[in-house]
Amino acid sequence: FILCFVILWGLFFFRGVGHSDPYIMDVLPDMPAAEAGLKRGDKILTIDGFAIESVQQSRTELIKTFGRTTNIEILRGDDVKIFLLTPVMREMQGQEIPVVGILFHGAPYVGQVEEGSPAFMAGLQKNDKILQVNGKGILTSADVQMAVREARQGDISLKILRDNMQQDMSVTPILRKDKEGRDIPVIGIAFERANFTFRQYDVSASATEAYNMTISIASLTWAFLKSLVQGYASTDHLSGPIKIGSFAGDALQQDSFVIFINLMAWISMSIGLVNLMPVPMLDGGHIVLYLFELITRIKPSRKFQEYAFKTGFIIVMSLMVFTVLNDLGIVNYIKNLGKI
Repeated sequence: FILCFVILWGLFFFRGVGHSDPYIMDVLPDMPAAEAGLKRGDKILTIDGFAIESVQQSRTELIKTFGRTTNIEILRGDDVKIFLLTPVMREMQGQEIPVVGILFHGAPYVGQVEEGSPAFMAGLQKNDKILQVNGKGILTSADVQMAVREARQGDISLKILRDNMQQDMSVTPILRKDKEGRDIPVIGIAFERANFTFRQYDVSASATEAYNMTISIASLTWAFLKSLVQGYASTDHLSGPIKIGSFAGDALQQDSFVIFINLMAWISMSIGLVNLMPVPMLDGGHIVLYLFELITRIKPSRKFQEYAFKTGFIIVMSLMVFTVLNDLGIVNYIKNLGKI
């Protein structure tokens, strides 16, 4: 726990913390948020009674639901509204996580049009929402960029939404060199960006932020363990040394030392919490035995402790074997055989 706090303290002090206010940039169609009635421009105030101050907090609290129905309090104009919605599980990066269909960043709304560019000549305007590119549905700004790159220099048909009216238009990309000297097709638009600030903290403020984040990580990890027992969370989320090593390697390959350091903090907290589980052989098991002795004034016999520790050893080793098999995909393979 201390290591997690120290890692985050150093990270926040030397690098600072990114912050975005929890305004919804867009709501994906046919998803829980859209079905519940959430809209673009809504500001999230609370999730299950927990006060929300940033996009990061919103995501953390939504993940904690693990598919359970939750209530979200939002500010729309001057009105405060409460919505009930149930996240759906979607696979991302090999794991299923709860999603509600809210975009805080990367919505396909035009933020700026370069004068004289193909988009300018075609008539694209600020606040236009791109719905389709060459007949292909668009959900995020990244989808638009990918579709334009796939089209190269041929004419591209766009379907946009402007003032609640759909319009069709055609645009022809031009090639521009990127930072690495490669020719990249572009149409001359910049997408709307969320309100993002980067905050620098002194030693004291960094410690406060690190403490809050440590508590948040512990809370999320505990919520997962609780949801796992209740049947909301999937055992697919249980990772062992293989997947942990894979995540760490991916972070370093992307030259993202910050993600790597964050991963170390999360691992430290997860190990600490698992170690406190009331299983003999783990520290949590020792604490249970000490509390039993303290309350009853009866010291467990040596034979009882021996059997308890053997049982704990079997439980811990079984969990280790399960997570390794899970990392290798063998558990999912066996599950799929059962479905066949």
